[in-house]
Amino acid sequence: MKTIKPVYLLVIAAFLTAATHMRFGLGFLIFLETIPILIYLESSRGFRSKALLYGFLFLGWTLATLKIVSAPLPWFIAIGYGLPIATFRFASYLAFTPFLKRRTAAWIFPALMVLGEWLQSSFTPFASWGSAAYTQINNPIWLQIVSIGGLWILSYVIYFISYQLYLGIRDGYSNKRLLKIVIPILILSLFGTMRLTHADDTEYESVTVATVGTNSTIGGPDLPDSEIRRKTRKNIYDRMRQASQAEAELVVWTEGSTGILPEEETAFQTEVAALADSLNITAIVSYVILLSTDPFFYENKYILIDSTGSIQSTYLKHEPVPGEPCTKGTEQHALYNMDNVQLGGAICYDFDFPQLAREISKLGADIVAVPSSDWRGIDPIHTQMAAVRAIEGGFSLIRSTRWGLSAMVDPYGRVLGQLSDFNSDEKILISNIPKQGHKTLYTLLGDWVILVCLLILAFGIWEIRRGNISNQHLPLNR
Repeated sequence: MKTIKPVYLLVIAAFLTAATHMRFGLGFLIFLETIPILIYLESSRGFRSKALLYGFLFLGWTLATLKIVSAPLPWFIAIGYGLPIATFRFASYLAFTPFLKRRTAAWIFPALMVLGEWLQSSFTPFASWGSAAYTQINNPIWLQIVSIGGLWILSYVIYFISYQLYLGIRDGYSNKRLLKIVIPILILSLFGTMRLTHADDTEYESVTVATVGTNSTIGGPDLPDSEIRRKTRKNIYDRMRQASQAEAELVVWTEGSTGILPEEETAFQTEVAALADSLNITAIVSYVILLSTDPFFYENKYILIDSTGSIQSTYLKHEPVPGEPCTKGTEQHALYNMDNVQLGGAICYDFDFPQLAREISKLGADIVAVPSSDWRGIDPIHTQMAAVRAIEGGFSLIRSTRWGLSAMVDPYGRVLGQLSDFNSDEKILISNIPKQGHKTLYTLLGDWVILVCLLILAFGIWEIRRGNISNQHLPLNR
């Protein structure tokens, strides 16, 4: 690979990025994705070469994002996500160039890549999309490590292994180098296996819960006529009755299950509260309120109604999708005690932000309900990404999804029940999930991996400065 023309290295890198991430991603390619870029950085200099690198990163991430774009989204949405993800990856690579020849480079490279992921997730509306850790969503054993350090610890290990592979190509695979590849893999595999084995051997009390789907196709800016909306609600109410007959104690609607006008909200809440009371069932009822059509703007919310028909809390979506014209929720997260089960909630895209889910887990959540609405292109990966939050926070997850995969997930990320909205006319999923969650190290310690990455980076900068000062004091050759 070292003899390949630089531009061909970037072509390979763009292809690997597109093939690794998002829908139909080949997770094992993540270990190869950075290698052609690292070789390119070592052999290329100047502004033009850096601009070329940015261009191909943008191409790779746009192609990757294009795989999740399907109706009703236009194709150019891929550019809107590809550009910021590429920008943060480029910044990480650019920041790494001064460390390429340093002895600490193997530790600094993954630190900078993880810091880029964290900055994107923490300070932009593009959340944790594109994280290296998500390439392992089909690897439940390796995912267990996120209970210790969140997404970031798994991403760090992935980038560390990738850099060792790069060094092997550059310098050869010594026994020491092979150990640096094998040992992290063994740690991930052993820890995950032990944790899942422990989970298999642990008995737990369960609670019966249900997700109920909707026939609503609302997408704005206009609502269907009142008769169609009435029939939509009737279908959901019938599914609630079925869930009650199956002895479900909690029912979770999908995001945007129905649309109403502001003047209809009080009557609607009274109607659904009376049903919850008659069924003796707790319900998380998610709906949208059309505030205006020009400009198009709405509230995206849910209400939590207890089994006596009392509204216990109201929640507005905290993290609207970029461009989503809805009110941004700012209220503090709170839990509801449902027969000694601590119940929390969020809405769809909220759970793409690890820090938001951690806020809920810190409160002591046992179960978190997440009404959601997807589209064919992100089904089922969006639900699989949300399952990572359950492992990080040690709670069970109920993701009730319109136009996607509804799933019940335990605190170890294991799917206990699932139903695709595309493959079922009944649109109801009933399952038993653990009543109690548990504290994880990530819940207790938070983003300690990011602090470690900053310390590694600080040490690397200090090492460079010390070397420069030493060189300034070398005697001149005479």
